[in-house]
Amino acid sequence: NDVEKFINQVENLAYVNGSLNINYDGIDIFSVSANLSNQKTVLVNLSLVGEEMYATTALTSTMRLMLDYLDDGLVTVNNFGRILFSNQQFQPMVNRTNINRLYIGDFLDLYDDKGLKYILDFPLKNQVHSYMWLDSPAMEDKLVVEMVVNEIREGDGFRVGYLFSFRDTSVREKREQEVRSFAFTDAQTGVYNRHYLKELITHLEVNLVENFGIVIIDLNGLKVINDSFGHEAGDLAIQKTSSVLVQCSKEQDHIIRIGGDEFLALLTDVDEYEIQNYIDNINQNIVLQDVGNIPLSLSIGSAYHADGMINFKELLEEAELKMYHHKTVSSQATRRMIMDSIYATLIERNP
Repeated sequence: NDVEKFINQVENLAYVNGSLNINYDGIDIFSVSANLSNQKTVLVNLSLVGEEMYATTALTSTMRLMLDYLDDGLVTVNNFGRILFSNQQFQPMVNRTNINRLYIGDFLDLYDDKGLKYILDFPLKNQVHSYMWLDSPAMEDKLVVEMVVNEIREGDGFRVGYLFSFRDTSVREKREQEVRSFAFTDAQTGVYNRHYLKELITHLEVNLVENFGIVIIDLNGLKVINDSFGHEAGDLAIQKTSSVLVQCSKEQDHIIRIGGDEFLALLTDVDEYEIQNYIDNINQNIVLQDVGNIPLSLSIGSAYHADGMINFKELLEEAELKMYHHKTVSSQATRRMIMDSIYATLIERNP
């Protein structure tokens, strides 16, 4: 309405020299001016005076929202250390709110890796402090952080302040652990995979190892289960097998899926008697599991390393040889047991 009124006044020569500012979101975006140059001519000028200011304000709002979602605590200060901005991650770090306009040194203490207090002596230099102890009277415990200091300069090179970045090292360790866990874990069963085994072998073969056992486990009849009841049943058989292996193992043992139906158990701090007890325990628990009325069974072989440098390949071959021998001896009985279960299931469904 204001704009239309202004245009009518200009058209009717009722508006003399002056201007109209058009406001949007509290910012003057347009400035329209009309100047009577002579009795027949009016010069009208439309200026986008506030467009850049508005774009900057919108960008600042968007950037602040993005910065609040970062894992790092961010703080900007002026040349004397007065806080101009802090994101949502920083305030929980120091267990304080409403810290803007405070001086960063008034409520925050920093200590280096030797426990000595670090003084924020302005002006500062661009620097990365790998490990700093961050402390504040409002905090319950000190926090170990990585602190990065960067100067903030205008286009002409004039320094207007500093950006502090505080990274809680526990966040980084958690992310690294998540990535490592994802890379070394079998997605179907949750036990370790062949990538983890490769890393573990590298570690084992360069150190003296004693009282170490290796047990290789093969799930019998997986193909028959897949063909008879579908791959979902086969997946369930694999998952139940891995659960039994984990259940029978100690916390420091390693359960690894090395193939479709093959698992490896690496046992630490054991003797040959304890390895056999472990195998017996697996066999006692696996017969309690079934898929589609087919009881699960395993072929198992083992090898023992008493002490000294370990040759993992030779140890694995010894365990595999015993496992295949067991499989050959028991295959006829296993096949008969599976077929009897399928036959009983068919009769039950259709007498």
